[in-house]
Amino acid sequence: MQKKGFFSGSHNQKIILITIMTLSLLAALFFLVYLGFFSRYTADDFCTAGKLNQLGFWQAQSFWYTQWSGRYAFTFIISLFEQLGAGFSLWAPLFGLVLFLLTAYLLVYALLKQTHTKSPRLYALFLSSLLVFLTLFSTPDLGQALFWMTGMVTYLLPVIFIFRLFSMLLNEKSGYAQNNHVLLFFYYFLILLLAWLSSGFSEIATTMLVTILTLGIFYKRFISAKKSWSVPWITALVGALFGLGMLFFAPGNAVRQASGFTNPGLISIIFITSKSSLTYLVLWLMKNADLIWSAGLVTLLVGWSFPAETLSKQANVEKKYGFLALSTLIVFVVSFLPTSWALANKPPDRALIFPTVLLTLTLVWGCFLAGLSLRKKIKIQPGINKTLFLAGAALVVYFILSGPLYQAYLLWDQQPVYAAYAQAWEERETDIRQQLAAGETQLLVSPLPLNPYSLEELTADPSHWVNICQRDYYGVEEIRIK
Repeated sequence: MQKKGFFSGSHNQKIILITIMTLSLLAALFFLVYLGFFSRYTADDFCTAGKLNQLGFWQAQSFWYTQWSGRYAFTFIISLFEQLGAGFSLWAPLFGLVLFLLTAYLLVYALLKQTHTKSPRLYALFLSSLLVFLTLFSTPDLGQALFWMTGMVTYLLPVIFIFRLFSMLLNEKSGYAQNNHVLLFFYYFLILLLAWLSSGFSEIATTMLVTILTLGIFYKRFISAKKSWSVPWITALVGALFGLGMLFFAPGNAVRQASGFTNPGLISIIFITSKSSLTYLVLWLMKNADLIWSAGLVTLLVGWSFPAETLSKQANVEKKYGFLALSTLIVFVVSFLPTSWALANKPPDRALIFPTVLLTLTLVWGCFLAGLSLRKKIKIQPGINKTLFLAGAALVVYFILSGPLYQAYLLWDQQPVYAAYAQAWEERETDIRQQLAAGETQLLVSPLPLNPYSLEELTADPSHWVNICQRDYYGVEEIRIK
C-alpha cells in the first residue's frame, strides 16, 4: 500500500490534464479581452476626462479631492489613462486582465511556498487562472467591473495592487536585504507605497485591506510559532491607515455626502451589514453552484496530485487554518460595512467584486489545501489507480465543458450587442467631431443603442449629469440627443 494522488496516472498524464484545464481557462479569459475591444468612453469616463481637459492634470487631482471624492489613487490613475486619449478605453480591459493574472500568479506562488512545498509553475498558473476566471465570471456585474474604464480602475485595480502587496508580504523578501540597509529601506518603502496606493481607490477595498493586515499582525504576534511583531506587515498597515485617513477625511466627501449620505445608526449598520453579507453569500453559492462544485472538486484533485516528495509536516495546522477561516469570515462581513454606513444598503453590484474575489480565493486555496491533506492521509490500492485516474479525467472534461467553454460560448453570444454599441458610438463621435469642426457649440446627436454595461447615457435634458460631463469633455455650451 502506498500514498497516491487521485490523478494517479503517470507524471506526464497529470501534467497534460492540468495544462489542458489551464489553457481552457485562459481561452475563456481571452474572450473577455476580445469583448473589451468594444469598450468606449461612457458615463463617468466623460466626467473625469472633461475636468482633465478643462483644468489640466494636477488641478484635476485637486478638484476631485476637494469637491467630490477622496479616492486619490483612482483620480491619479484614471487621469493618466485619459491622458492617452479615448482610444485607451479599448485597451484598458486587456491591461487590467493581464495585470490581474500576473499578480494572481505571484500571490498563488507565494501561497504555495507557505505550504513548505516546491512550487511548480504550472500548478501556480492553473490556480491563478482559475482564481481570475471564477472571480470575473461569478461577480454580479462583470461589465462595469472590467469593460467600463472607470469601473475597472475603481474596482479591479485595487485588487491587483493588494494581490501584489500580499505576494511581497508572504515572500518575506527582506531576508536577503538584512545586511544591506539601502535595499532594506527600498523594500519597506515599496511595501508602504503599495499599501498606501491600494487604499486610494475604494472605501470597501481599503476597509478590507486594513482588516486583513490587522488580523495578519495579530496572528504573527500571538498565534504563529515564532510569535513576533512583523515589521513588513506593520509597515503595510501604517501605509493603509494613512491612506484610509486621506480617503475618509478628504474635503470632497462633504460635498458628495450632501447629495445622498445616510448614517442609519450603529444598530442599523450592524443589521444591514449582516443581512447584506449573508444574502450575498447565499445568492453567490446558489447562482454559481455548478461552477463552484466542479471547480472546487477539480482543484481538490489537483492538490491531491501534488508530488508526494514535496509535502512536509507543519506545526499547529488546525490552529492556523482555523484562524484563517475565521479571518476570512470577518473580512467578508466587513466588506459590506462601508455602504451600510454611507448608503444604508448593500454595495452596488460592480463593487461586489471585492467580496467575490475573497470567496473565490478561499474556494481555490481551501480546496487545494484539502487535496494536499488527503494526499498525506489516504492510502490508495495500486490496483485501482487507473480507475481513479479515469474518473479524475472525466471530471476534468466535465469542468472544461461546463465551465470555461460554456462561459466562452455565452460571451460569444453577447458579441453582437457590444459590437453594435461600439459602432454606433464611433458614428456618433464622427458626427460630433464634424459639428465641432463646423463651429457648433450646441450639439444635437443621435441616441446610442442600449448600453451593454447598464450605464446612463446622454439624454434630451442638457442639465442631466451625463450631458454636463460630455459638455465639459467636448468643450461646448450644451449637448443633447435628438
